[in-house]
Amino acid sequence: MRAEQRTTPYYKTKLKGLYQTAMSDAEAEDSKLREALDKIYKIKAIRNEQRIQARYMDNWVEGEGPRKIMRRGVLMNLLQQAAATLPLFIPKLGERPPPLCGAISAENSYIAKMGDLVAARVKERDGDENWILAEVLNFQSSTNKYEIMDIDEEGKERHQLSKRKVVPLPLMRANPETDPDAVFIKGDVVMALYPRQHVSTEVSWKSLQVV
Repeated sequence: MRAEQRTTPYYKTKLKGLYQTAMSDAEAEDSKLREALDKIYKIKAIRNEQRIQARYMDNWVEGEGPRKIMRRGVLMNLLQQAAATLPLFIPKLGERPPPLCGAISAENSYIAKMGDLVAARVKERDGDENWILAEVLNFQSSTNKYEIMDIDEEGKERHQLSKRKVVPLPLMRANPETDPDAVFIKGDVVMALYPRQHVSTEVSWKSLQVV
C-alpha cells in the first residue's frame, strides 16, 4: 500500500505527459492532413479551370471567334465537375460551418471575388427578369454594383447589377453527418440549374422543392 501511494503521483504525472504528447501529435497530424487536403483542392481547382479553358479553346477559331456553341450537356458536365472540386468543410472540435458552406448564405457585407460564380437576376430583352449563372468580373464599391458575365457561351453578355440582384454560390461543401444544419432539408425551396427543354445550348434557373 505504501509503495502504491508513493508511485501513484509518479504514474499520474507520466500518464499526463503521455496524454499531452499524444494530443500534440494528433494536432500536428490534423494540421498536416488539412494542409494536404488544401493542396489537393487547389490542384483540382486548377485542373478544372484548365479543362474549361481547353474546352473553350477547342471551340475558338483564330480571327473568327467561337466556332460552335458549347452543347448544354457539355456545359452541365463542366459545372458538375466544378462543383465536385469545392473543398469539403472538415470542422475542428466545436467549430461551426462558415458562410457559403453548403446551404449557409453569405453575410450581407460579403463581396464576391473576381472569378467567383454567382446567381444573377438580369433583365431580358423582352423586359422580363431571369436568373442566370454568371462569373464575377469586378465590384465597384462606389456604386455598390457588380460587373458580371453570363457563362453561357452563346451570350457572354456583361451586366452591371446591384448587390441585391447577385447571390454568391457556395465555396465549400458540407458533410451532412457532421454539419446537418449546413445541408438543405426536405421542404426547402432552392434554385436549381437545368437545361432549357427546347433550346439545346442554354441553361436556366428554376425554383424547386427538396424532397
